[in-house]
Amino acid sequence: MNYNNLYPLEILEEIERVRLDKNLPLDEKRKKLSLFELKELRSIPEDWLYVTSNEISEFITNGVHSPTSVEDDLGFGFRMLRITDIDDSGIASLDKLPYCKRFQKTDYNKFVKKNDIYISFTGNILGKRYFAKQDIENVVFAHYFVRLRPLVVDPRYIFYVMKSYHFEHFMRKRKLGSSQPNLKVIDLKRIPIPICSLYEQKAIANILSSFDDKIELNNKINKNLEKMAQALYKQWFVDFEFPHENGELYKSSGGEMIDSEIGLIPKKWEAKRIDTLTNVAIGKTPPRKEHVWFNDKKNENNVRWYSIKDMKDVSTQIYDSSEYLTLDAIQKHNVKVIPKNTILMSFKMTIGRLAVTTTECTSNEAIAHFINNESQVLNSYLFYYLKKFNYDSLGSTSSIATAINSKIVKSIKVLLPPMHVQEEFNNVVSTFMQKSNCNNIKNINLTDQRDTLLPKLMSGEIRVPIKE
Repeated sequence: MNYNNLYPLEILEEIERVRLDKNLPLDEKRKKLSLFELKELRSIPEDWLYVTSNEISEFITNGVHSPTSVEDDLGFGFRMLRITDIDDSGIASLDKLPYCKRFQKTDYNKFVKKNDIYISFTGNILGKRYFAKQDIENVVFAHYFVRLRPLVVDPRYIFYVMKSYHFEHFMRKRKLGSSQPNLKVIDLKRIPIPICSLYEQKAIANILSSFDDKIELNNKINKNLEKMAQALYKQWFVDFEFPHENGELYKSSGGEMIDSEIGLIPKKWEAKRIDTLTNVAIGKTPPRKEHVWFNDKKNENNVRWYSIKDMKDVSTQIYDSSEYLTLDAIQKHNVKVIPKNTILMSFKMTIGRLAVTTTECTSNEAIAHFINNESQVLNSYLFYYLKKFNYDSLGSTSSIATAINSKIVKSIKVLLPPMHVQEEFNNVVSTFMQKSNCNNIKNINLTDQRDTLLPKLMSGEIRVPIKE
């Protein structure tokens, strides 16, 4: 329903009317914030009001309890949204969601709907938030999410509150446990939320979402660029339909193929160990118990220190890390400094995540570095070769994670085309990578601008002009 402008107290009155009209169940534990709780919160403008998440929304305790499968064993076509399907920026990957293996009658009200907000309340990715911009057909949310369905208030505004100091402060105070922290569901019903008039909520949401819309568009462009690069790689170096000297496609025009240790390859191509083409190095972790070596701040005295989780959503270039090492840590513990434009590859636990460094950095021991002077193999070609590489072929046990070590990494066989073929490939793909890099830098700047505005808008420090 579209409302004319309502002020905070009017919003709460309208919510109660909506609850009655929809015959929504009354939560007997629903109560306002106490004076003691209010004193702990940041000050807000006099015409704003603090409420709890439970006061302005419907709540479902959690989602669907079901194991999942890549096959639709039930035949219903119902898929599940999990924490791992949502990246750190709050974007969900919906193309590979698994199917539910169990579905109960009570699960039919747990489909993902437009304007729903989801918060993870257990596990090692605690407090991850997702906003559904549209209904997602036949997709339910997993049991470790709580769904917040705003009433009357602007749902986008509420989502941005959940990304602000107000939620972060709430979460830090209520984390339980150490090795596997959890939030109590009952506490998630009492998240303090500052509300202003509906017009101001919409204005704030419009400003912040304009940044996110631009970021999302750049990400879509980058995904298309990546698909184009991978399609070209497959055509040239998997199907061997690269432009031949006479201008025709090599294999379909009868180009000669020869046997090699990695299978049939074009004549004059080679297969070489990766450690004969690049300098292969491995990262290092200083003693974890000695906290003095680690930092989460970006400054001139700290160096980026990459772990596998930092590489999760990277398409090509990697720009920042969740942790940093001090310069003293690098010197004292002899941590290798990785040059700019070096390919990184994860080879423990999660194998085959790739990234290209954009500055000098370091990594932990689960990441290999292929330092390359490009005299034999170009980085652009090697990156896509490793991206398409069959890592299962390296392991001899049922658990590939336990089978890979640095010795095996160094023995990876690389298909090596002549340099002129690599250069032709690079001439096309480098354009894609440059455009992608440009979009990534734009996104970093947009994110910084949004995150600078967010706390000021959510505290009322900056008031937006309202047209009534």
